[in-house]
Parts: sequence; C-alpha cells; structure tokens
Amino acid sequence: MITRFAALFLALNAGVAIAAPGTPPANEAVQSGPAPAPVRRVARIAGLSDAGNAVVQRIMGQADPEIGVLARRRSELNAQFQAAIAQPTIDIAQIEALMRQEETLQDEARARTSGRVLALLKELPEADRGPFLRALRMPGATGVPRPAGTQPAVGR
Repeated sequence: MITRFAALFLALNAGVAIAAPGTPPANEAVQSGPAPAPVRRVARIAGLSDAGNAVVQRIMGQADPEIGVLARRRSELNAQFQAAIAQPTIDIAQIEALMRQEETLQDEARARTSGRVLALLKELPEADRGPFLRALRMPGATGVPRPAGTQPAVGR
C-alpha cells in the first residue's frame, strides 16, 4: 500500500533525467574521475517561493543511489515472490520470509525518504515550510491554504 507521503516522494523523484553540463554523450570516452551526479527536473510546487522551489530542485533533483538499490532489491524480491506463488504447493515459511524482507525494504525506503524530506524541510525558507508540508500531506493541495470553511472543487 502506497502512502500519500510515498506518492509525493515518487512524484518528486519521477522527474526527467538530464545530463549535467559538460557531460559527454554515452558513446564518447569518459575522462577519469567521478562521473557527475545525474540531475532530474522536479515539478514546481505551487505556493512555494522561487527560493523554496530552488531548494526542492537542488535536493530532490539529485538522484539518490540508495533508492535505486532499494528498488532493485524490491524487484528481485518481487520475482522471488512470484516464483514462490507459482508453485503448486505454497510454502508458508518461504512466503513469510519474503513478506518480512519486503517489510524491511519498505522500512528502509521510508526512512531514506523521510531523511531527504526532513533535510529539504530544514533548508526551506520559513515561509515555504507550511505550503511544502500541505502539498506533501494533502494530495491535490496547491500548498496555499484555502480560506476556512471552503471545500476543494470536486470532479475537476
């Protein structure tokens, strides 16, 4: 089950990867030294200042290699789960072990995501913290609070 928190994180991390300036195309020889981290475009969050959106872009625009590792581990675990349930006889102990591993992966991903969001929150200008948290915790919110007693538009 995906939480709203995870959904926003995935949305923020679903940006388009672009090459860092000066990075040679993949078919050209790469010079020695560490490769520049890929930069991803992150959608602007309505209600945040330009400075706040710049912080979001800087932090969330950098790919987190650990999230990629966790995603690969999750994919491998899913393949194991699919193989286990395809058997004519279901091995409950194996299913239980796979489910426990899945819980651990989810906990690791949630902790990693929480850490990045908290780091981002700490760097946001004070005025942007509320709109950011509202956008994070309230799907469909613009980050700008509605006047008291008003309801969001339905069916749009």
